Amino acid sequence: MHLLQTTILSLPASMRQHARVGIFLPSFVIMALLLCSCTPPCVSQVRDLSEMPQQPAAYLDRMTATTPLVDRSAQHRVAQHFLTRYFSPWHACGPLEETQHPFWALEWLESNEVFGHNLLPLENKAVTRWQQRCAVAEYPSMTRYAISVAHTDVRALPTAAPMFNDPRQTGEGFPFDYLQHGVLPAGTPLLITHTSQEGNWLFIETPLLYGWVPATAVARVDDAFKDAYISTRYVAVLEDGHRLRSTDGGALPPTRAGSILPVLDHTESGYVVAVPHINAQGKAIMGQASISRDIARPFPLPFTPAQVAQRCSYFMHQPYSWGDRFHGRDCSGTMRDLFTPFGIWLPRNSGDQSMVGRIIDLEETPAPQRRVRIASQAIPFATLLHMRGHIMLYLGEYEDRSVVLHTVWGIRTRSPAGTEGRIRIGKTAITSLEPGKEKNGIWCRISSLLERLDQMNVIHQRSTE
Repeated sequence: MHLLQTTILSLPASMRQHARVGIFLPSFVIMALLLCSCTPPCVSQVRDLSEMPQQPAAYLDRMTATTPLVDRSAQHRVAQHFLTRYFSPWHACGPLEETQHPFWALEWLESNEVFGHNLLPLENKAVTRWQQRCAVAEYPSMTRYAISVAHTDVRALPTAAPMFNDPRQTGEGFPFDYLQHGVLPAGTPLLITHTSQEGNWLFIETPLLYGWVPATAVARVDDAFKDAYISTRYVAVLEDGHRLRSTDGGALPPTRAGSILPVLDHTESGYVVAVPHINAQGKAIMGQASISRDIARPFPLPFTPAQVAQRCSYFMHQPYSWGDRFHGRDCSGTMRDLFTPFGIWLPRNSGDQSMVGRIIDLEETPAPQRRVRIASQAIPFATLLHMRGHIMLYLGEYEDRSVVLHTVWGIRTRSPAGTEGRIRIGKTAITSLEPGKEKNGIWCRISSLLERLDQMNVIHQRSTE
């Protein structure tokens, strides 16, 4: 009886009066009320994943699939802009303008109950300890040019240990480690502006990411190295996890899709590319490695729907990973690594990505008309759809539904008692803007992506002038 009383109190007010009668109703009614409140709602998979083609090429228009989305001169300018941003840390005289809140995590610790990797709240003295380790008052303490020599997590504090908001809440806890800013591939130019109190972590800045990395993951560069590394030709790496070997026989970090490498020469099967090593003094030295044409192509790739669809296919079914950790990607990580080979610079997070290109506001458009606007104004394979905290790529229309590719953790659900849950997808998938709609009913309400959209942005398109 205590469980039933608790259940009734947790129900919305409009249901309580009827629920109280349930005390005197047959047992199957009581059980229905209990299940409504206590059972995880909508745990099965969404129908979109089985009924919608999960091959991006299925949504191509054969008439325009190989037509460039931008003309050659425009793409050249776009790629040059990418390279200018990419190498900008090596031309900076101090902290980058993109580094807006270098110590936001300390403010988070001060004003919130934060949980550690043991899923227990951090003690108050932890804030003081982290302030000391970060040496906030001394920032910026240096200006040194460097390059990453390993794929490295970029952290909001100088630690690899995770920190969470309340893990008892839906949508919090693992994998949502709020110290994880993202991942920098090996060979990324960067600026060192600070060091931890112990000196074993460095604060690095790029136009994409800023934060703390282990000192062993980066090497200092001099003018000679920079001149040798900046090239007129690059290749875009298209796949993760391929082992490269330098010409001197040394092992290198595995490849990372979405990175670029300078080309030094061609071979019969691919390219000779520049790769950085670190010497005993912590300085970068130039190495060379061969990379196959199977996993690298000249940068930038032709920006056509067919080429974008091919890149989309590579990311399909890859696991969702917050902050691109654990060899996976989150929604914005997938979008960035998808478009890098085309020379299109996308920022790190979904909100900033939504500001690239031609922006079309949807917030004031009623939900039923949003799909009409998307179908008439969005360009398949070149338009991002945004809602708070999430970004998706528009692929086109299918059976009168807008189709998107996105790396998604789950679809929000809510029970009649107001309990929030998730239908977990946990990977890159193709869905409509209303995945799980078929599960809407008295026991479960599904959060519509369409109703939460606030804008779309066409990344680049061919000039009509």
